[in-house]
Amino acid sequence: SVNAWGSNGIVAEFPLVDPANGHEYVDLGLRAGGNKILFATMNIGASSPEEYGDYFAWGETSKRYTSISGNSVVGGSFTWANAPYHTGNDMVPGWSKYIPTGKESYTVSGTADNKLVLDASDDVASALWGGSWRMPTAEELCMLINGDGTSTDYDEADNVTYSWTDDYNGTGVHGYIITGKGSFSSASLFLPAAGFCYDTGLDGAGSGGNYWSRSVYSDGPNNAWNLYFHDGVEYYMDYNGRYHGRSVRPVLVLPL
Repeated sequence: SVNAWGSNGIVAEFPLVDPANGHEYVDLGLRAGGNKILFATMNIGASSPEEYGDYFAWGETSKRYTSISGNSVVGGSFTWANAPYHTGNDMVPGWSKYIPTGKESYTVSGTADNKLVLDASDDVASALWGGSWRMPTAEELCMLINGDGTSTDYDEADNVTYSWTDDYNGTGVHGYIITGKGSFSSASLFLPAAGFCYDTGLDGAGSGGNYWSRSVYSDGPNNAWNLYFHDGVEYYMDYNGRYHGRSVRPVLVLPL
């Protein structure tokens, strides 16, 4: 449910100054709370829609590695020990931020801050793209599945269609094309199957996609919500360890 994701709705952030900030976005017709939910056309770190871009742990705002070589992370790693706002090698406890009330056992101090979404200072889209760009909430990201952000079902959405491709625009890149409906049927975006980083490896590139939201998973806050898909077969919201390196697709939330 929406409340399980730690939010009571989608609220635009004002004032809006130069909201696009030089980055392209697409209007798929997604609407919530009197706002337009506008997704960027490419991942952070990419220069075209088919490029994978960079990988980030949840809550970090800069790239922690030098490069990706084949399926290896060069010059960095993604582990529990170096997850943002975490100490130690275990998933629980050791957390110092983004812990819901009732989950104090996850913390270092024994006090929960009840922060359920990333602060702008910990949001890589806000930090690197500026303007009004930010990471999507779990609800907003889920709109790419069911159109209204209130379910984790991956049946065809009311407001969009999605299809798997093994050759996006002749580039040979695998991933999902998401297209608007009705008057928005000419608008689409592409989510490349960029995989995710774990320890010093890149897993699932070319077959799976993993896109962070800015929402912590309230029932187990060592995790955060992400959109997951695999090889044209699976497509749903999931929650995974905050230390994983995953893709980020920013959004703009603008008033109608």
